[in-house]
Amino acid sequence: MRRSIGIVFAVMLVTIVTLVGSSAQAQVADLHISGSGSTYQSTAFYNVGVVNNGPDSTDGVMVGGSTGITIASVTTSQGSCTFNGTSFSCDVGTLAAGGSVSVSVTGQLPNFGSPHPDITFCGFGAGTSGTASDPNTSDNSVTICVVVPSIGSCVPQPGNQQCRPH
Repeated sequence: MRRSIGIVFAVMLVTIVTLVGSSAQAQVADLHISGSGSTYQSTAFYNVGVVNNGPDSTDGVMVGGSTGITIASVTTSQGSCTFNGTSFSCDVGTLAAGGSVSVSVTGQLPNFGSPHPDITFCGFGAGTSGTASDPNTSDNSVTICVVVPSIGSCVPQPGNQQCRPH
């Protein structure tokens, strides 16, 4: 009689563990990063946006990268950032499904010499990650290129046809 009771108890224990384990589902959050950049004289301005396309929120969201420029400032719409030389890191925290965050990086362009022709500078690379499973990691990094106008060239101003010398 004691032998059969021990077997029944073992089967019940396995069943309970299986039910508890199957009720927890991993969170899924599709993070997407994009960005743009511009220059003014010897300064580069980069703007990066991260969107959580869901379906779940994700904790531990980080945005960071290497810029190829000496960073002067980094700001974020959520969380906090640090930078050192040409690298930056932003701890965004939790990003809800459908939520977004923006990061702005400003820094000094390399000295391209004088005079120089228009130069396309693609030294900025950034990426993002979170704790939730991401079904599409191909959109978790971005490279941003800016055009550094030749010295003495005319840079069109937004909204009008006037130019400012570079």
